Amino acid sequence: MNLKAFTLPFTLPITPLGTSGLVDSPPWYFGGEGIEVTFETDTDSLAQFLPEPLRLVKDRPWVNITMVDMLAVSNECMAYERPERTQYSECIIKIYCSFNGRPMWFVPITWVTKDFSLMRGYLMEKKIKKKKKRKTCLKQIQRKKVKTENIRKKMN
Repeated sequence: MNLKAFTLPFTLPITPLGTSGLVDSPPWYFGGEGIEVTFETDTDSLAQFLPEPLRLVKDRPWVNITMVDMLAVSNECMAYERPERTQYSECIIKIYCSFNGRPMWFVPITWVTKDFSLMRGYLMEKKIKKKKKRKTCLKQIQRKKVKTENIRKKMN
């Protein structure tokens, strides 16, 4: 089997045309139409959804619900050739909170209507974590390099 003859999708299965993968190769372009609602709620019932070390912002017990009809494509013809692989709905529930005193939104629940969207979200999360890990490693390498240079200066 000549793998070079295959067009590789972003996920399995690998097929000669590369069209059977659950997620098409990036770049991905997103657009959508939706509604977003923010409301205040009871702080005691809201706190149970926050993991440690996140804290509720006591004077702002806000929840945000975003519902969107999405379109995501990886090439200009995809929406016309395979619309079933480009259209989906998404709902995101966010809680306003803080981490080390810095305000942020925490997402305890995300719901999507198509499996390809779920997988793409999972892959994007993994890529973000990998980038953060890589940056951390680069910072550690730079610190070690600075320490080594300081030691060399002291020895001379």
